Amino acid sequence: MINRWYCDVCGEPINGAENGLLIWQFDNKDMNYNFKIVHKDKCDDRNFPSSYELQSCIGIDGLLRLIMFLDDGDLFDKNQRQNTVLNLSEFIEILKRLQIPNYEEARKYFKDDEIKNKLYDSYLLDQKTLKQIIELNSK
Repeated sequence: MINRWYCDVCGEPINGAENGLLIWQFDNKDMNYNFKIVHKDKCDDRNFPSSYELQSCIGIDGLLRLIMFLDDGDLFDKNQRQNTVLNLSEFIEILKRLQIPNYEEARKYFKDDEIKNKLYDSYLLDQKTLKQIIELNSK
């Protein structure tokens, strides 16, 4: 299970889900956007009216909770509620950070040209590649 993330406000590690929040904003059409992982209390931004405890966003139950932003299945009438995420790419990035082991640590290096070339050439982002990225940059 993932137990460390990096705060989108201060950049420092959040050690343990109990110390973090997922915060976001929504517009006048109830579309959710600007998702951030932050330290609880220390970096919580009151301009972000919505939040979940990070603990409730990880694991199987957390994945189900987050997927509900995209599609609530048969729970509601499709004419009433559908996708509530404004920026799908932004939301998927949050999903990866919260659900995929090694992704949060490796993503710090994705802007490195050598790493970008390696990822581009492989067309594959898997656990082996994520671990290699971390190892290459921890030396």
